[in-house]
Amino acid sequence: RGGPEVYTMVLPLGDGVKCRRTKEEIEDWMVSCGCRGDTCLIALGGDAIQDLCGLVASQYCMGIPMIAVPTTLLSMLECSGPRETQLNAAEGKKIIGCFVKPTMAFIDLRTLTKINPRRLKAGMAYCIRWGIVYDRELFELIDENAHMLLERDVSILAR
Repeated sequence: RGGPEVYTMVLPLGDGVKCRRTKEEIEDWMVSCGCRGDTCLIALGGDAIQDLCGLVASQYCMGIPMIAVPTTLLSMLECSGPRETQLNAAEGKKIIGCFVKPTMAFIDLRTLTKINPRRLKAGMAYCIRWGIVYDRELFELIDENAHMLLERDVSILAR
């Protein structure tokens, strides 16, 4: 054997997982598995999972590495640099959080061919906003190829 031990925890989809209760469940589960400071957290999922796991990784054992494996366009864009990781509380959304950059990210654009159109459009809206504010080239690429992007042409998304 001699390889690393791998533990898997499956969480429900959606923004509802971004709460203190779920964060505590993950941390308790990691403790019960014997995870220590040499643990690496791998976050496979969309924006909510990336937020939640980023916050857990930033605080567990004073910070452990996190590998992001985003599955939505929005989470792919956000894992490319420091991201806001945040939890929701009864008093409101985005109250608890920090900035964290994944140690590493693995992005497979083919996953975008499987997500629902609403999530793809949400990611596109984020890209458009980013392009308007920061990156004229990106905005022009989207403007010229919007129909292909919405048809999930991975060759356009790879640019």
